Amino acid sequence: MTDYLEQLHRCVVFVESHLDEDIGFRNVASQAAYLSPWHFHRVFEAVLGLTVTEYIRERKLTTAAYALVESDARIIDIALQSGYESQEAFSRAFKRRFGTAPGAYRERRIHASIPARQPYSMEALRSMIGGIDMEPTIVHKPEFTIVGLEGPSSQANNRIPALWDAFLPRGGEIKDPVPGGGSYGICGYLDVKTMDENTEWTETVGAEAYGKAPLPQGMVKKTMPARRYAVFCHKGALDTLRTTYDYIYKTYLPKSGLALAHADDFEYYDQRFSLSDPERSEMFIYIPLAD
Repeated sequence: MTDYLEQLHRCVVFVESHLDEDIGFRNVASQAAYLSPWHFHRVFEAVLGLTVTEYIRERKLTTAAYALVESDARIIDIALQSGYESQEAFSRAFKRRFGTAPGAYRERRIHASIPARQPYSMEALRSMIGGIDMEPTIVHKPEFTIVGLEGPSSQANNRIPALWDAFLPRGGEIKDPVPGGGSYGICGYLDVKTMDENTEWTETVGAEAYGKAPLPQGMVKKTMPARRYAVFCHKGALDTLRTTYDYIYKTYLPKSGLALAHADDFEYYDQRFSLSDPERSEMFIYIPLAD
């Protein structure tokens, strides 16, 4: 069984032992060999509530706060040790995080009630795994093709709603749609070593089609190979979709023992999906599984 919690804890320990070094997402992801950087990024953020980059930054700032009170090191030295190129940059980040400048914090010579980010123990990580209960269906989906629009998106700059806004008025232009085939939002898989929340992937939105007819202007065709998936049903409005994704990556996958494939995941919408009646609306999230 894949032990997600053990791997996450290894990553937390790795960060703690390298706080005085210039580490980033790539270094931490290397401690999670059970997952690709793409899936690791999602699991880490879902469980801990912030990205790897944010976690490293907050731990460095918390360590700096303690150093200000418990040592006589110069603020510039603490700033450099925390990975900042100047005292000014460090001061801005410190004040933005804790609401006070480093010098003012040091003058108190006591630890104020600041929102410090403490390292997570295995027990703390285990206690964070919980929430809603949703059992997926494991299916083998045959090869299919969609025709639609594609563009870049990222964790920091979500352009997916804009893609849908551009595609939906043009769906009728597709010449050979599959009757009852539904619509898809495909999140292109990333296999990169330096991924962070600003790294872009290719998002493709469109409708299922046979893909034999000429493409409408500006549209693309994407064929997905036959593959095994864990399928989760999201019920309700789209503004609660994040809760479902958090459950998938925070609760279900760490407990499931399933191995994820290095492949695209996607959302599927058919006649059960409704923006006008969100209480009865259903859509489906397909997570690719390793064979």
